[in-house]
Amino acid sequence: EEEGESVKRYAAWKQPLGIHDYEEAYSKLGGIVYELPATIVAAGLINAFFQGEDVWEEYLECVILKKADGEEITIGDIVGDVGGSPFDTDYWEYLEETTNATQLNYGFLHAIYKLGDLSVSDIVGVTPPLEYFPYLLLEKGDWVLSENGFYEQVTEDWFYNGNANSPYWFAGAWPSIYGSGDCIRYCDVATGEFGSCAVRMLVPELGEGDGEEGCVEICLDELDGNPHCGISIETESQEWAGACPATKGQDITVTQTCWGVTANECVWEDFDETTTVVDLEESDFESDKKKVAVLSQWLTLIDTIGPIFDFCYPEGTIFDGPNGGPNVAQNAELLDGCEENECGYFQWYHATEEEYEENDNVWPEGSIQ
Repeated sequence: EEEGESVKRYAAWKQPLGIHDYEEAYSKLGGIVYELPATIVAAGLINAFFQGEDVWEEYLECVILKKADGEEITIGDIVGDVGGSPFDTDYWEYLEETTNATQLNYGFLHAIYKLGDLSVSDIVGVTPPLEYFPYLLLEKGDWVLSENGFYEQVTEDWFYNGNANSPYWFAGAWPSIYGSGDCIRYCDVATGEFGSCAVRMLVPELGEGDGEEGCVEICLDELDGNPHCGISIETESQEWAGACPATKGQDITVTQTCWGVTANECVWEDFDETTTVVDLEESDFESDKKKVAVLSQWLTLIDTIGPIFDFCYPEGTIFDGPNGGPNVAQNAELLDGCEENECGYFQWYHATEEEYEENDNVWPEGSIQ
């Protein structure tokens, strides 16, 4: 599972600002009336709500307005909580703390504070609805969300500049969110291990026991570092690498500083030389101070599993279920995960070269090579 960034798109519109004579930078309202289109806001809220709690919470944290004093106004600050009063939203509480009595006598602040008017309600998918005031007070130095997700700074050009003069046309914007950006990546996983014991040996049995023909198998790993045996083992491993075929291996260096002089008559009949070989060039059995044996163990992956493409499936899609299969929580009609050559409604089989030749050198339909 990987974390990512959500995808956001922005609905934009042109809006004239500074059209009222009380929209002055340093007197009267002390700012500009910025109205948020209720239908666009509602569409964004509903879209986010039905994508789940994680997406909804991230959506509410989207910043719409960056105040000159450093405060950031988010969607959640503007719309408040489900069933809450529009007077209880964080943004309205911020306005109450930062505006003075003179400002409250003008524009939407007067209509809201004195008359309790101008609120809107959005049913987002649950009841009771969200209720909020779709207005922002833009002051000089603020940065407000504009088209394509950029922020534009409020300057003196935005304010009222007299009758018969053109207002400032601002391209306002409101985001819609599509997914959390988190995804689940699937890849081929190779199986096959060397076992819990890196180096096994057959040695003469010292006493009576169950050993075959007087020999017993021991694991040298257990003697590593034992001062009475003088054995040390170092392992250098390499995980699965390459393709067609992939290989995995480890080089094991066994060093022994004391040893016996009795010959070992035990012979391992089923020793697998295809996976473990002794590197005679790197080994040293002639020194009278220490004996060094270097073993190389390698596994080769013969891939018989259908292809898995290197793609990160977004959370919430039908392919983010177990084992790369359908998400049953959201698509109950699909099968859960993949088994052998079947994954949900998708099936495949591996065609052999014989089938290829028998089919006039054409791979059979529906096969994977």
